[in-house]
Amino acid sequence: MNSRQFLLVSVAFCVSSCTPLAGVQEEGDVGGNVPEFSGPHASQMAEDYRTSDSPFFRQVIADGQVTEAEYWEARDREKKCLIEQGFTGVEFLADGTSSVDVRSDISDDEQMEIIDTCSKENGSDLISIWYHLLATNPDNVDWPSAQRDCLVKAGVLEPGTTVEEMNRWYDEKGKGSDSRAAHVCSEDALGKLGLK
Repeated sequence: MNSRQFLLVSVAFCVSSCTPLAGVQEEGDVGGNVPEFSGPHASQMAEDYRTSDSPFFRQVIADGQVTEAEYWEARDREKKCLIEQGFTGVEFLADGTSSVDVRSDISDDEQMEIIDTCSKENGSDLISIWYHLLATNPDNVDWPSAQRDCLVKAGVLEPGTTVEEMNRWYDEKGKGSDSRAAHVCSEDALGKLGLK
């Protein structure tokens, strides 16, 4: 990334440890016609479906899944929106990261507001989160504990380390916190993606 690009939030990095965020507008409620979701993520899916203001997101998540094709369609919709708003150099990569060239004609705050709007209106914010969450944590296990266990198994943290100690280790950039093993455990603590 150079000084002419924003690096957009890496959904893949966040999603494994972040709870999906519900939409911000009650107008997204579709009259209570929420599908009967099942499985470990059912209640959060129902909440996101009910509160999202994106018809495309509701269409995608209605079956309780997000396919790779749906994920990339959401990204394509977001990219189209950004281009229509005057952005260039819009890239979405398979690892969940993305970037866009900085516009010099508007402020950084205005740019981030447009980027955020394009993501939410097209549903790509929630679709990206759910795509990665369902791939990395399909059984909805306690992610921080799984991440800690992964780090212990990799020999980066000592056996008996608590989640709180792990969080402090990350915050204080402890020895090994920037290692490949630490990255893999934050992205793929359960080994579902096969990261090495």
